[in-house]
Amino acid sequence: MIRPARSSRARCPDHGDRAGPRIPLILVAFLVVAFAACSSSDKTSPPSTPRVLGVGDSLIVLATANIRTALDGQYETRIIAENGQRIDEMLPPLREALRRDGPVSAVFVNLGTNNVIQHETYAGALDDLDQLIETVADVPCVVLTTISTFLDTSFGSALAGRLNAKIRALREQDSGKYQIVDWDAAIHAPGGVEELMMVD
Repeated sequence: MIRPARSSRARCPDHGDRAGPRIPLILVAFLVVAFAACSSSDKTSPPSTPRVLGVGDSLIVLATANIRTALDGQYETRIIAENGQRIDEMLPPLREALRRDGPVSAVFVNLGTNNVIQHETYAGALDDLDQLIETVADVPCVVLTTISTFLDTSFGSALAGRLNAKIRALREQDSGKYQIVDWDAAIHAPGGVEELMMVD
């Protein structure tokens, strides 16, 4: 389980020009994927140039160039990301990418924040997470990022906590396949980021 460095922070409404420091969070997650976070459990022969696939919202949009730079020459990297997207909205492009670009050695997922923000108008997040996990069932390594439960307080929800519980349960069930970047634990730790994360 990976806890991001304290310098990593998501953009808050009054810190839009300080989005850059959150890039290390994504880089750490992709390095875990790239350097075989789950490889010890993968008994298949990897492709000559392993493929990794990232899917997410604005956090990955901002980090795309840095991710490609970090993995250039070692991995074939495919990133699909769009600002403001929920889990369900990124399922079709994820499925298409897996069909078109597969097989992939690893998938990194950073989704769920916008589900919490929109929980009053869309209630399918937990089922959508199940569908996402089913979609990546054949991928040897899946890296998931937990969601800030500060959002639950701000938006009158318990959804972030429930999504995180499902993510952590996956890790407990199969620690060879599933890795976690535990952003929620990092920001709740003493000295952690004490601001509500907001993602476009």
